Amino acid sequence: MRYFHAVRLDQERCTGCTNCIKHCPTEAIRVQSGKAYIIEERCVDCGVCIRVCPNHAKFAHTDSLSALENYTYNVALPAPALFGQFSELSDPKQVLDALITLGFDAVFEVPRAADLISQAMRDFIKTAGAGS
Repeated sequence: MRYFHAVRLDQERCTGCTNCIKHCPTEAIRVQSGKAYIIEERCVDCGVCIRVCPNHAKFAHTDSLSALENYTYNVALPAPALFGQFSELSDPKQVLDALITLGFDAVFEVPRAADLISQAMRDFIKTAGAGS
């Protein structure tokens, strides 16, 4: 399976310093032949490696908003860090509404998704445990 990741690596800038390895929360980065590489199956695109790389060898790949036109239905999944970018924000709903205005069909906050997945896992474990 091929994954799409927003975090990209510029091999030319990488010095193999291992700073990214030390900070990656999913242990998705290795160094081989003096250059970092990302294990796609482990990367969750958190961006920590981008922030800590002293050589700016990691960067975020983004599409323009016009790319939304290529899809039938577009869902925005804003992480909590997005809201922190707006120091004068009095109501997070302003950001959610703005995403709809930008062209997204639906907005689903990441923490809410995590809550739903956690509940689904608890239900699954409870059901699976009852069947054994």
